[in-house]
Amino acid sequence: MGLSRDPAPLREVQQAIQSYVLRGDRDAEARVLSTSRVDARTRLDIYAKGYRLRLLEALEEDFRAVRALIGEVAFQRLAEGYIDAHPSAHFSLRYFGQHLPSYLSHGEYSASPWLFELASFEWLLGEAFDAPGATLVSPDALASVPPASWPDMGFTLHPSVRRIELAWNVTRIRQAVESEEPPPAPERSEVGIPWLVWRQGLKTYYRSLEPDEAASLDRVREGATFGNLCEDLCRWVAEDEVAARAAGFLRRWVTDGLVTAVRLA
Repeated sequence: MGLSRDPAPLREVQQAIQSYVLRGDRDAEARVLSTSRVDARTRLDIYAKGYRLRLLEALEEDFRAVRALIGEVAFQRLAEGYIDAHPSAHFSLRYFGQHLPSYLSHGEYSASPWLFELASFEWLLGEAFDAPGATLVSPDALASVPPASWPDMGFTLHPSVRRIELAWNVTRIRQAVESEEPPPAPERSEVGIPWLVWRQGLKTYYRSLEPDEAASLDRVREGATFGNLCEDLCRWVAEDEVAARAAGFLRRWVTDGLVTAVRLA
């Protein structure tokens, strides 16, 4: 883009152009040269439209199921409103859509609560995929812990591990979109269902949890030991069954690649 002969520092010119792109401020027009074929405002508009298009593409990529469920036209209108309400504040587009779930819980979109849940779920999938990697605990390493040390054994979960409660069939909607099939209509369950999201290698996984496993996983994230898990599980199973139940959870978590460290007191 050609700049005018205005001797203003380059930083001021850049800030003026940024203000035009983000907010439509007209001060930048005086700092950009017009040509015989394109005036300054048109040249700035090219940049502004290209910028908004890139933001739209980022939202389309992060919220593919939302887009498929409501359709192209409605999604573009949603995106335009979101772009105006939440200008990008980070140098990476990866974080641009972080407020879309909240945006969908207000105004006209609040009448469709499945959109909030679907967007929240899709954002967690992206977070899990982008989380840093970590060395995993192997089943053999877990088996090598002496039985007497198990009550005081603590755990560190993989950075990708996420938890969410879902009352709508948003996982089925997402699965249909991933399979390039028409998404099912939104359906609400009688009670919220706990879900786990995580990444193993380069693939993101998710599965539903029983209430006791969800509570145990949440307690592990808080720093609970194996002994703490056994105490808590008394709410769901008989006392003589809690150790086996907790051990079953732990073996599954290790097999699924959720555990990165075992701590012994």
